Amino acid sequence: MNIDKKFRREAPTETRQSLGVYFDREDKHLAYLDQNRDEHVIAEKEGTVNLEVGTDAGSSLVKTSTTYNFGGVEYDTYRLRSWAFFNTANTVQIAELGYIYISNGDMFIIKNSSNIEAVDFNGVVGGYTNTPITPGALVDDATDVARKVDTMYLNQDNTVGSFPQNYNFMYIVGYDAAAFECDVYIDVEFIVEKGETVEFVVS
Repeated sequence: MNIDKKFRREAPTETRQSLGVYFDREDKHLAYLDQNRDEHVIAEKEGTVNLEVGTDAGSSLVKTSTTYNFGGVEYDTYRLRSWAFFNTANTVQIAELGYIYISNGDMFIIKNSSNIEAVDFNGVVGGYTNTPITPGALVDDATDVARKVDTMYLNQDNTVGSFPQNYNFMYIVGYDAAAFECDVYIDVEFIVEKGETVEFVVS
């Protein structure tokens, strides 16, 4: 598990628990601060990201102060961030982050700054690799040598079962001919028509 190798500390496993996550500069590890969460979308204090722990990942959705006007239509902007750790090598890796509910209309992802981190301890240079979440991103395995993965992407699916189209289920999906592992850090922004209700429910 890459985060164990790097920080030697595991996040709590309880579902629907809100965490303030920060880096402790004195003893050099991630620290977790339990906090109560009253709303699905909360105001974000500067310097603090509250990750709600789910089954497959920890996630946070906040509304930003940025609005867009396109052809006379105004849009609000939201930012989704998630951490998922594929710590058991498999040829297929899927993490369900949860779903984003939009009261009316669609959501459109306009920015993707997501990152894949892989161990490369035994590689030519060593250390960790960091690449965008895309086919060809670098992942690792038991050899601790980073290599390219066939497919890796963030999936937005609003066609799940009997759910209406305004329920957007979010997944991280990766697969390769050989088993792999990696850490995935999702950071995307999306827009919805101004004034629509947006809620995030972690899986």
